[in-house]
Amino acid sequence: PPDAPPLVPRSTLASPTPTTADGVPPSDEAAATRELDALIAAAGASLSLNPAGLATAASLAHSFYATRSLARNDRVAVAGGALFLAAKLEETPRTLSSVVAALQGAGLPPRPGGEPSAAAAADAVVTAERALLYASGFRLGLEHPFRPLLPLLAAHAPVAGGGGGGGGGGEAGA
Repeated sequence: PPDAPPLVPRSTLASPTPTTADGVPPSDEAAATRELDALIAAAGASLSLNPAGLATAASLAHSFYATRSLARNDRVAVAGGALFLAAKLEETPRTLSSVVAALQGAGLPPRPGGEPSAAAAADAVVTAERALLYASGFRLGLEHPFRPLLPLLAAHAPVAGGGGGGGGGGEAGA
């Protein structure tokens, strides 16, 4: 409705984000956010999450970074925590090992100091999941800003139902 209050007050939009307050230029922050979204999309497709699960993971990650700095929090761990939690919230749970494998298979550039072991990556995902829960105040009834788009995404992106082809075709058509 035209008289409804905005989702985010203009004063909040005009203030520096936690990331820019850490000295990261806005263009770098925008690039890092796009990389986070791409990682969630790639790992989520590997996990065969439906569009609602992907939207939930993206919402969780964006909500987290609205109050936390991208420079101080590992994007890979936060993406993993968001996917792990989103799968549970959307009642399509995935195992921790499958989330870690999806992150490792998402085509990430090599990390300085090498890749963490599977156990260390799993610990990072669980720690990030807990951080997401604390950041949200344990309020998990998300109102998706993407809600109007979900039916369109569902109509145009194949969703893996019972094991067949996975979400591979969804990327080509997107």
